[in-house]
Amino acid sequence: MSLGFPFFMLTMTIKLGDWSNNVTTTMSNDETFAFGTLTLPGSQVFAKSDRSFAFVNIRPFLPGHSLVSPLRVVKRYRDMTADELLDFSIMVQITAAALELKYEGTASTIVIQDGEAAGQTIPHVHAHIIPRVKDDLKNPDSIYDELEKPTNRLWTEEEMAVAANETRPFIERVMDERGIGCFLP
Repeated sequence: MSLGFPFFMLTMTIKLGDWSNNVTTTMSNDETFAFGTLTLPGSQVFAKSDRSFAFVNIRPFLPGHSLVSPLRVVKRYRDMTADELLDFSIMVQITAAALELKYEGTASTIVIQDGEAAGQTIPHVHAHIIPRVKDDLKNPDSIYDELEKPTNRLWTEEEMAVAANETRPFIERVMDERGIGCFLP
Protein backbone atom coordinates (compact mmCIF):
# COMPACT_ATOMS: atom_id res chain seq x y z
CA MET A 1 0.00 0.00 0.00
CA SER A 2 1.45 3.37 -0.96
CA LEU A 3 -0.23 6.47 0.41
CA GLY A 4 2.12 8.81 -1.42
CA PHE A 5 3.55 10.33 1.75
CA PRO A 6 7.02 11.77 1.59
CA PHE A 7 9.46 9.85 3.74
CA PHE A 8 11.91 11.96 5.67
CA MET A 9 15.59 11.17 5.39
CA LEU A 10 17.03 11.74 8.83
CA THR A 11 19.45 9.38 10.48
CA MET A 12 21.47 10.24 13.57
CA THR A 13 23.99 8.21 15.52
CA ILE A 14 23.70 7.86 19.29
CA LYS A 15 27.08 7.40 21.00
CA LEU A 16 27.41 6.69 24.72
CA GLY A 17 30.92 5.62 25.66
CA ASP A 18 31.67 2.62 23.46
CA TRP A 19 28.00 2.04 22.72
CA SER A 20 26.36 3.62 19.68
CA ASN A 21 23.22 3.19 17.65
CA ASN A 22 21.45 4.76 14.67
CA VAL A 23 18.00 6.33 14.91
CA THR A 24 16.04 7.07 11.75
CA THR A 25 12.61 8.27 10.71
CA THR A 26 13.04 6.75 7.26
CA MET A 27 10.83 3.73 6.60
CA SER A 28 9.61 2.35 3.30
CA ASN A 29 6.11 1.04 2.74
CA ASP A 30 7.68 -2.36 1.95
CA GLU A 31 9.48 -2.59 5.30
CA THR A 32 7.72 -4.64 7.98
CA PHE A 33 8.14 -4.97 11.74
CA ALA A 34 7.26 -7.93 13.96
CA PHE A 35 5.12 -7.07 16.97
CA GLY A 36 4.45 -10.34 18.76
CA THR A 37 2.72 -12.48 16.16
CA LEU A 38 1.57 -9.41 14.19
CA THR A 39 3.35 -7.82 11.25
CA LEU A 40 3.27 -4.02 11.07
CA PRO A 41 3.90 -2.12 7.84
CA GLY A 42 6.64 0.52 7.84
CA SER A 43 4.00 3.18 7.21
CA GLN A 44 2.83 2.81 10.85
CA VAL A 45 6.34 3.18 12.31
CA PHE A 46 7.64 6.70 12.89
CA ALA A 47 11.11 5.97 14.33
CA LYS A 48 13.49 3.03 14.48
CA SER A 49 16.97 2.28 15.66
CA ASP A 50 19.21 -0.76 15.47
CA ARG A 51 17.27 -2.38 18.34
CA SER A 52 13.91 -0.58 18.84
CA PHE A 53 11.03 1.00 16.97
CA ALA A 54 8.22 3.46 17.78
CA PHE A 55 4.79 3.15 16.21
CA VAL A 56 1.18 4.24 16.32
CA ASN A 57 -1.18 2.34 18.63
CA ILE A 58 -4.02 0.67 16.73
CA ARG A 59 -6.46 1.51 19.54
CA PRO A 60 -5.42 4.88 21.04
CA PHE A 61 -7.60 6.24 23.83
CA LEU A 62 -5.94 9.66 24.07
CA PRO A 63 -4.38 11.64 21.21
CA GLY A 64 -0.83 10.51 20.50
CA HIS A 65 -1.02 7.18 22.35
CA SER A 66 1.92 5.30 20.79
CA LEU A 67 4.14 2.31 21.51
CA VAL A 68 7.87 1.57 21.62
CA SER A 69 9.11 -2.01 21.30
CA PRO A 70 12.42 -3.80 20.79
CA LEU A 71 12.95 -5.06 17.24
CA ARG A 72 13.65 -8.56 18.55
CA VAL A 73 10.45 -10.27 19.66
CA VAL A 74 11.04 -10.71 23.39
CA LYS A 75 8.10 -11.42 25.69
CA ARG A 76 9.34 -10.01 29.01
CA TYR A 77 11.31 -6.94 30.03
CA ARG A 78 13.63 -9.07 32.15
CA ASP A 79 14.66 -11.03 29.03
CA MET A 80 15.98 -8.01 27.10
CA THR A 81 19.73 -7.69 26.62
CA ALA A 82 21.64 -4.74 28.11
CA ASP A 83 22.00 -3.17 24.65
CA GLU A 84 18.28 -3.59 24.01
CA LEU A 85 17.41 -2.03 27.37
CA LEU A 86 19.61 1.00 26.75
CA ASP A 87 18.31 1.50 23.22
CA PHE A 88 14.68 0.93 24.29
CA SER A 89 15.00 3.52 27.09
CA ILE A 90 16.46 6.11 24.73
CA MET A 91 13.72 5.44 22.15
CA VAL A 92 11.06 5.84 24.87
CA GLN A 93 12.65 9.16 25.90
CA ILE A 94 12.81 10.47 22.31
CA THR A 95 9.24 9.33 21.59
CA ALA A 96 7.78 10.87 24.75
CA ALA A 97 9.47 14.21 24.03
CA ALA A 98 8.31 14.18 20.40
CA LEU A 99 4.71 13.31 21.30
CA GLU A 100 4.59 16.05 23.94
CA LEU A 101 5.73 18.54 21.28
CA LYS A 102 3.23 17.29 18.70
CA TYR A 103 0.24 17.18 21.04
CA GLU A 104 1.27 20.16 23.22
CA GLY A 105 1.51 17.88 26.24
CA THR A 106 2.87 18.95 29.59
CA ALA A 107 3.57 15.41 30.81
CA SER A 108 3.62 11.79 29.64
CA THR A 109 2.36 8.53 31.01
CA ILE A 110 4.80 5.72 30.24
CA VAL A 111 3.56 2.21 31.02
CA ILE A 112 5.01 -1.26 30.51
CA GLN A 113 2.63 -4.15 31.18
CA ASP A 114 5.18 -6.90 31.70
CA GLY A 115 3.40 -10.24 31.30
CA GLU A 116 -0.18 -11.39 30.90
CA ALA A 117 -1.06 -10.94 34.59
CA ALA A 118 0.02 -7.29 34.28
CA GLY A 119 -2.36 -6.73 31.36
CA GLN A 120 0.04 -7.36 28.47
CA THR A 121 -2.08 -8.42 25.46
CA ILE A 122 0.69 -8.78 22.86
CA PRO A 123 3.53 -11.12 23.95
CA HIS A 124 6.27 -8.64 22.98
CA VAL A 125 7.76 -6.05 25.33
CA HIS A 126 6.31 -2.62 24.63
CA ALA A 127 5.95 0.68 26.41
CA HIS A 128 2.80 2.75 26.03
CA ILE A 129 3.71 6.42 25.65
CA ILE A 130 0.76 8.74 26.17
CA PRO A 131 1.23 12.51 26.03
CA ARG A 132 -0.85 14.20 28.73
CA VAL A 133 -2.35 17.60 29.44
CA LYS A 134 -3.95 18.79 32.65
CA ASP A 135 -7.52 17.50 33.06
CA ASP A 136 -7.41 15.25 29.96
CA LEU A 137 -9.09 12.64 32.19
CA LYS A 138 -11.28 13.32 35.24
CA ASN A 139 -8.92 11.19 37.32
CA PRO A 140 -5.34 11.06 35.98
CA ASP A 141 -4.87 7.56 37.42
CA SER A 142 -7.87 6.23 35.47
CA ILE A 143 -5.48 5.85 32.55
CA TYR A 144 -4.54 2.45 33.96
CA ASP A 145 -8.17 1.33 33.75
CA GLU A 146 -8.35 2.69 30.20
CA LEU A 147 -5.40 0.53 29.16
CA GLU A 148 -7.43 -2.54 30.14
CA LYS A 149 -10.54 -1.58 28.12
CA PRO A 150 -10.71 -2.86 24.54
CA THR A 151 -13.61 -0.47 23.80
CA ASN A 152 -11.81 2.20 21.82
CA ARG A 153 -12.25 2.15 18.05
CA LEU A 154 -9.58 0.36 16.02
CA TRP A 155 -7.79 2.71 13.64
CA THR A 156 -7.47 1.83 9.97
CA GLU A 157 -4.08 1.28 8.36
CA GLU A 158 -4.53 4.62 6.58
CA GLU A 159 -5.22 6.49 9.84
CA MET A 160 -2.18 4.91 11.43
CA ALA A 161 0.00 5.81 8.43
CA VAL A 162 -1.17 9.43 8.56
CA ALA A 163 -0.45 9.64 12.31
CA ALA A 164 3.01 8.09 11.87
CA ASN A 165 3.83 10.44 9.00
CA GLU A 166 2.73 13.46 11.05
CA THR A 167 4.86 12.32 14.02
CA ARG A 168 8.15 11.85 12.12
CA PRO A 169 9.02 15.59 11.97
CA PHE A 170 8.63 15.82 15.75
CA ILE A 171 11.06 12.92 16.27
CA GLU A 172 13.49 14.75 14.00
CA ARG A 173 12.98 18.00 15.91
CA VAL A 174 13.72 16.33 19.24
CA MET A 175 16.87 14.73 17.86
CA ASP A 176 18.02 17.99 16.27
CA GLU A 177 17.22 20.39 19.11
CA ARG A 178 17.89 18.41 22.25
CA GLY A 179 20.44 15.79 21.33
CA ILE A 180 20.02 12.08 21.76
CA GLY A 181 19.54 10.54 25.18
CA CYS A 182 20.82 13.59 27.03
CA PHE A 183 17.91 15.98 27.47
CA LEU A 184 19.19 18.74 29.70
CA PRO A 185 16.91 21.40 31.21
